[in-house]
Amino acid sequence: MIAELDKERNKTERADFSFIQNLKSQIKECKDKLDKLLDLQLSETISTEEYAEKKQKILNQKIEISEKLKVFQQKGYSWLEPAKNFILSANEAKNVASSTDLAEKAEFLKKVGSNLVLQEQNIKYFPRGAWKILGNLPHFDAEPRSGEAQNEAENREYSIVLRG
Repeated sequence: MIAELDKERNKTERADFSFIQNLKSQIKECKDKLDKLLDLQLSETISTEEYAEKKQKILNQKIEISEKLKVFQQKGYSWLEPAKNFILSANEAKNVASSTDLAEKAEFLKKVGSNLVLQEQNIKYFPRGAWKILGNLPHFDAEPRSGEAQNEAENREYSIVLRG
């Protein structure tokens, strides 16, 4: 699964690279237009009013493209790293579950759940975030997530036996 995410990231990076280059090229074109426009104004080929009007139009275009670039670069691959971290943590959960180290189990449950309660040598917890998804998979013996069952599933309590 990690390899697939890495492939997806590489594929996305290649596609995004050309998009980013296109935006940067458009920004450079705007700068070049502004330089030419200034030259025309300095050589008195166009009036000050024409210069101001065209300059504002080009600047607005440049700002719009720059904002697109900024938003795109910030947004980028924001979903890939959390997905990768979740998969690694899910794998860690498998290892921790088969471990006999109770402290390790408790520490992991603190990371993935909330409201840990110790009751009759069981830890009861409520998964949070993406961990709710795993809790609703068939091998976790969860009910289907539809209608009222969905609300119940989101607040479902899970128990871990602490006996070695």
